[in-house]
Amino acid sequence: MRLSRLNFLPKPALPGASAIALCIAASLVLLLSALNWMVQRQAMERLERQLADAAPKRPAQRLPHPARQRELEQQTEAMAAAAHEQNLAAVRLLRHIQAPRDMPVALLGLDLNSQRDAENRKAGISSGSVKISAEAESALDMLNYLAYLSEQAMFQSVYLIKHEMVEGSTARPYHFQLELKWSQ
Repeated sequence: MRLSRLNFLPKPALPGASAIALCIAASLVLLLSALNWMVQRQAMERLERQLADAAPKRPAQRLPHPARQRELEQQTEAMAAAAHEQNLAAVRLLRHIQAPRDMPVALLGLDLNSQRDAENRKAGISSGSVKISAEAESALDMLNYLAYLSEQAMFQSVYLIKHEMVEGSTARPYHFQLELKWSQ
């Protein structure tokens, strides 16, 4: 007994005809895609040219005369040195304001910028005033801190502006404000 073979798809008239038709269709799709890509690229290049034309033109930058260039470099170096010196002065000032570890005083705020200080800096005077807000555990600690600051050679004078005992707290600390006059 012979088994029969079932075919659900009809056989093509020419066996290579479907492969050729498929290659032609793929070539047409590829050709259309390439054509579309070229049109898009040309449009993008045109828009880039329009954008470049619309961009503001910067004038040609002139190089300064060598003598002027040296002068600018010297000014820059002088400004950098002055900034460095001011930073060192501020660090030194903050080191002297900080209470010693054995003194129970906490700094709450510093005001380094006053109008008079800005005028002194413009005039080349390296001095100024600092306003400090602080807290101490007792009146004696507050007075010890004031004495400590008065002993610092950097400070010309130390003034207690105001002080108060904080009510409502079990420790009842002292809040106080003072002003320091300093110079280098």
